[in-house]
Amino acid sequence: MSSKSPVRRRSALPLVALLGVLSVSAASLAPLPAARAQNQTSEFVPSFSTNTRVKQQVERLERLATQKLWDEWINLYQQLVDDDRDLVIARDEEFLVGIRYYCHQQLAALPANVRQRYRAVADNEARKIYEKALAESDAAGMRDVYARYRFSSFATPALKWSADHALDEGRAEWARVAYSRLAKEPAVTVSTLLRYAIAADAAGKADEAGTVLDRVRKEFGAQPVKLGGQNTTGAAAAEQVAKGLRSRDAARGTRWTSFSGGAGDRNMGAGVTGQIKKLWEFSQPTTPETVRPTQQQVIISSAYATTRARFNFLTFPTVVGDRLWLQGPRNLSSVKLSNGEAAWDQQDFVLKRDEIPNQNSDPRSGGISYRSGRPVQAAPSVEGHLLVTRMPLAGGERDGRWPSDFAIVALDNRSGSQLWRKVAGGDPRGLYYNIPTLQANTVITGVATYKGGITEYNAVALDAGTGEQLWSTYLGGGSDPLAGVDGSPAAIKDGIVWIESSLYTLNALDLLTGEIRLIYRYDPGRRARNSGIDTSPTLTNEPISLIATGSGPVVFAPRWGVDVVAIDPATSKLLWSSPKGPLSQPAVGALFAVDNKRAYICGDHVQAISLANGAREWTWEPQGPSGSVGYAALCGDRIYVPIDGKIHVHNAADGKELEVLDATEILGEANGLLTLVSTPDALYISSRDRLVALGKK
Repeated sequence: MSSKSPVRRRSALPLVALLGVLSVSAASLAPLPAARAQNQTSEFVPSFSTNTRVKQQVERLERLATQKLWDEWINLYQQLVDDDRDLVIARDEEFLVGIRYYCHQQLAALPANVRQRYRAVADNEARKIYEKALAESDAAGMRDVYARYRFSSFATPALKWSADHALDEGRAEWARVAYSRLAKEPAVTVSTLLRYAIAADAAGKADEAGTVLDRVRKEFGAQPVKLGGQNTTGAAAAEQVAKGLRSRDAARGTRWTSFSGGAGDRNMGAGVTGQIKKLWEFSQPTTPETVRPTQQQVIISSAYATTRARFNFLTFPTVVGDRLWLQGPRNLSSVKLSNGEAAWDQQDFVLKRDEIPNQNSDPRSGGISYRSGRPVQAAPSVEGHLLVTRMPLAGGERDGRWPSDFAIVALDNRSGSQLWRKVAGGDPRGLYYNIPTLQANTVITGVATYKGGITEYNAVALDAGTGEQLWSTYLGGGSDPLAGVDGSPAAIKDGIVWIESSLYTLNALDLLTGEIRLIYRYDPGRRARNSGIDTSPTLTNEPISLIATGSGPVVFAPRWGVDVVAIDPATSKLLWSSPKGPLSQPAVGALFAVDNKRAYICGDHVQAISLANGAREWTWEPQGPSGSVGYAALCGDRIYVPIDGKIHVHNAADGKELEVLDATEILGEANGLLTLVSTPDALYISSRDRLVALGKK
C-alpha cells in the first residue's frame, strides 16, 4: 500500500393514452489561455467559439444591468441568445461557460418586471416560430422556441409540447427532464404532473414518480380532472396512475446494459467467489491479419511513462436477461447465457460508396484517415429491443484497410437485423469519435472533423429509432488530429450530458437542446512526436474511461492528463484534482468505477481515491514481473483484476487482496488486454478473439 498523496483542492408509457438546438469555421475561432500545466506544459492550443467582441458584449450586458437600462439590456441579450455559433466565454483558468446558458441565468435572476418587459419585446417573434412548429409538428422548431425565447409566453407551451412528444416517442428521460422543469411553473396542471410521474417511472426513477403523485394528492386532490375520457379527481387519478406504473425491481433478471451499467457508477454487484470452473467458451470469428497492430502502434509513448502493452482491440460486453452481446473487430454477436452458443452473428460491416456524401472525397486526404489496423475499442449498449454501437468498417473492393471508417449501427438485439447505420459524413469527412451512449431512445456521441490542420469537434444526439440527428453542438477545434484514439462514452444525469471531446475537454450540455453549460479544460502535457514527414504527436489509445455520475460529484479521469478531477454538478465548481497514478505511472489510468465513498482507477495498478477530498486511500501494484493488467471491475464491495490468467480479488475499502481466482488453465494465453463483466452467477472474461464464462464449481 502507498501512503496518501497530496491533493490539489479548488474552491468551491401505456398510461400515456389515458391522458388527453451550427458550428463555425476554424478561421473564426479565438484561442483562450491554456489551462494550468499538469507537471509539464503542453504544445496543444485549443480554440473555442469566442472572441474579444463576445467578451465585450458580456461585459456590456453586466454594465447595462447595473445601470438598469433594460431596453438596451434586452436587445443585447436577444442578440447573444440568437447567435447560432455555440458561443462560449472563459469563466476561469479551467472552465468556460456557454453564452446562451449564461444569458438565461442572468435574465432569470432579474426582477419579474424585467421579464415581463422582455415578453412584450419577444413574444411576437416567438409566436411565429411556435405556431409554425405546432402546425408542422416540428420538434426541432419547438426546441428552438425554448432555447432562444426561454422567458417568452411561448416557452412553456413549447416545452410542454416537447415533453408530450418525447413521452409518446418513448424518449422517457427527455420527457422526465422537460416535465420536471414544467413542474416548477406556478401554473402547472394536474395533467402535466401525472404525465411527469409516468415519464419518471419509465425512466427508472420510481421514487421521483411517487413524489410527484404525492404532490398531486396533496395539492390537487380535489381538483376535477379528466383521465381516459372519464371525469375524476386529482387524488383518484393519482391512484389510478400509481397502479399502472411499472415495477422497477432492480433485482429482476441479469442486467448490464452498457459500459457504465446505467447507474453512472459501473458497479456490477456481487460477483463469483471461491473455486471456479469454465461454464462455456465463445470464440470470435477469425479476423484478417490486418487487424493486428503495426509496429508504430505498439510503441509506448514516453510522455505517459506507461508499461502497459498496447491493445489491438478492447471489447466490453453487455448482458440482459438470457443474452450477452459481444462486439469483435469486424462482427457483432448475440450469445446465449445458457450454453455460450451464438443466437446470431453479423459480419457484413463494410463501407459502402453511397455512405460517402462527397463521392470525390478521398478519406485518406480530405478528412481524417486511419493507420491500417489501428487499436479500436467497443462497448455496445442495449435498451428495449435496440442495440447501438460504434462499428469500425472495412474498406470496399478498392480499399482493404481496416478500419476504413466508423459508423453508428443500430440492430434489433433479438434477431440481429440491422435497423439503420450512419457514418458521420461531411466534406471533409468526419468520424464518430465517442463510443455511443444509448439512453431514453437517444444516442449521444461526437464527431471529429479534420479541417486544414485543425480537428473540430461537435457533440451530437441521434434518434435511436431512425438515426436522425436531434441536435449538434460545436465545442471547438485543436491541432491534434486524434485519429488513432477513441472517445469515452458520454454520461447523462439530471438532464445534463457530460461528454469527452477530442480537444482534451469534458463538456456539460443540456440534454433537451444541446445548449452548452460548461466546458472543463485540462492540459495533456507534452507528447512524443512521430518521425519522418508525419509531425503529428504520438497519442497512445488508452482504454476508455468512465465519466462517473453517481450520487456524488461528477468524476473524470482524463486519459491524456495526469489528474482525476471531481466537479460539483450543482455549482459547476472543481472540487479537487488528484494524481491518478503512483509515482511510477503518474499519467496512466482509466476511471473504471465509483461507489459512495471512492473513485477507482486502473492502469498497471489499481488505485482508490476519496470522493470527499481527492486523497489517495490505497494503491495496489502487482509484485514481480507480470503481463498486462486487464480492465478492472467493481463488484459490490470487491474489485476484480484479471492478470496473467488469474483474477485478483481485492477489498474495495482498503485494497487488501482477499483471494485469487485461478483461471490459468481455463484462459491460457490471453490475446491482449482482458475485460470483465460480472453477474451473480458468472464472470464473463473477454479478449479480442474469445469470451469465457466462469462460474462456481
